[in-house]
Amino acid sequence: MDKCIQSIHLKLHNMNTTFKVFLGLLWTSLMFISCEQAPQDPDTFFETHISDNNIAGISAASMNAEGKVSFVSKGLADVEKGIPFTENTLLNIGSVSKTFTATAVMQLWEKELLDLDADVNEYLQNLSVRNPNHPDIPITIRLLLTHTSSIDDGEAYEASYACGDPAVSLEDWIYGYFTEDSTFYTSKNIHPYAPGEEWNYSNVGFGLLGCIVESVAGMPFYQYCQENIFEPLEMTSTGWMLSNIDTSMHASPSVYITEEIKDMAKERVGKYFPEGQEFLPGNYYGLCLYSFYNYPDGLLRSSTNDLTHFLTAMLNGGTYKEVQIKEASTNEALMNNQTDKNEKHDYCRQYTGFDGVWGHGGDDPGTKAGLYMQQQKKVGMVMLQNSNEGSRTDVLKYLYQSAQQ
Repeated sequence: MDKCIQSIHLKLHNMNTTFKVFLGLLWTSLMFISCEQAPQDPDTFFETHISDNNIAGISAASMNAEGKVSFVSKGLADVEKGIPFTENTLLNIGSVSKTFTATAVMQLWEKELLDLDADVNEYLQNLSVRNPNHPDIPITIRLLLTHTSSIDDGEAYEASYACGDPAVSLEDWIYGYFTEDSTFYTSKNIHPYAPGEEWNYSNVGFGLLGCIVESVAGMPFYQYCQENIFEPLEMTSTGWMLSNIDTSMHASPSVYITEEIKDMAKERVGKYFPEGQEFLPGNYYGLCLYSFYNYPDGLLRSSTNDLTHFLTAMLNGGTYKEVQIKEASTNEALMNNQTDKNEKHDYCRQYTGFDGVWGHGGDDPGTKAGLYMQQQKKVGMVMLQNSNEGSRTDVLKYLYQSAQQ
């Protein structure tokens, strides 16, 4: 599960939402009630959201049943430079990225290039991935996708965050993570229980999925996604690596410093903040454009505009402008739960929320994102903000109501 500490710590996770899992997409049900009266006008709502929560900037979009997309953007993508946040501003979208990784896996499954219930070792060369506590039980792709693989996020996962693109390749990272004499390996990289026995959110499991895509497709994971997802969907600004995008369009992940988190921020100087950075409470400070080795779990960089293209495909049977990125039957299966192991978690259980709204949130230092939809009503919502504060549910509730007016 994502680390939950403060806004500038890693993988801040909203424990008040409930989850439904289809093959690891972790579609989150929003527990809100429809409001009959019209929502506030966008300017008032988003200006209040920014000011009340000390947020630098935000861009959001809602899509109605006719496919019309409405954008609203407020605040700054870069506070220091005074650059406004727009629907074309890029930002790392955190765990919303997992929906794209799972899409890549399902594309290969549709082509019968991999088997969801096969041992992952069938797709890896010179590496054996097993739980050493249960060496005779294979870890399958389905277990990875449903967060029931027994793979944990060890200390090396968090330690790999650093400015710039990853300094270690995905293959070297994954191979090192499961090799006992590697600097990335510890016994805490794996849970003591058997694969398939329990549910626990696993970011590293999605890094392993990305590595499997690389092996099967015969190309780097980021290149596979570029050719098979981003280009068909006309997501022209989207990419996994800083080297794949126009960094001048990238928002600065930002933190509003208070007395309570000033000391925590000082501890991260040299990792997220430049050397010599001093912090004055009551001001915004930009983090570097950071990365981590396990990038398929949460490092996709995209814009609100580009994400609406993916959302359009999700709401239309996997098709965008007559280009199909996955079969309609696969897309429909996204609304079916694939495991009962998550039901005992009060923050991760089968859908019991209102009106069939599903999606995925994403959080990382200085960022918050969300992509949600109501399949039957053909309603969708996207949000990106370069601050980790405020309620994602409040924003998505507002967008959902607005899309139905």
